[in-house]
Amino acid sequence: LIVETLNMAGYELIEAGNPLEVLENPPALPVDLVLTDVVMPKMSGPEFAQLWHRQHPGTPFLFISGYFDESRFPPGFNRKDLLLKPFRANELLGRIAERLGRKPAEMAS
Repeated sequence: LIVETLNMAGYELIEAGNPLEVLENPPALPVDLVLTDVVMPKMSGPEFAQLWHRQHPGTPFLFISGYFDESRFPPGFNRKDLLLKPFRANELLGRIAERLGRKPAEMAS
């Protein structure tokens, strides 16, 4: 549902089955934003973000989760980087726009 929503909004997506897949075979295209769950196979979303930022510093992340467990995040984690489930498509699109520095009404280009 998330992939369909983002495709319909005009975003170009790179999908992966788990974080190691992305770290071992990074995309050739520049990545404007990483959308990831907090709990995933192989490693957590915050662990993935730390490893990703070693090679791609400054890439914004938006984490999604069914609950907020502060212990899963590094010190200084900003809750604006977290979208709690369940959420509506317009909430997802608005939060992505915010993380990309756009107004929520703006669509992907």
